[in-house]
Amino acid sequence: LGVHDDNSELTVNVALSEDYEGGTLALYHRARVAHPQRLEKRPYHHRVGLGTMLLHPGELLHEVLPLTAGERQGLIVWLRSDAYRRQHGCALCRRTD
Repeated sequence: LGVHDDNSELTVNVALSEDYEGGTLALYHRARVAHPQRLEKRPYHHRVGLGTMLLHPGELLHEVLPLTAGERQGLIVWLRSDAYRRQHGCALCRRTD
């Protein structure tokens, strides 16, 4: 997947496979620019073993780098809270309605 953010307060990413190459998750330090992968600041590259979970803010820009071998599988859960959004706004647009 290309660079994107999630419409969630929190994203849960559970690794369901580990027999692949490439496919690393790149996290971009909350950079809100058109092409964060081109910044001089290095992204955090994350790869976990089978059954390992990563949590990150849904507003964090991230991408999955190209897969070079095998098959990458994961369970992704987007957690959202109506109460939080009414008080603080949407993680992406900050609207409270």
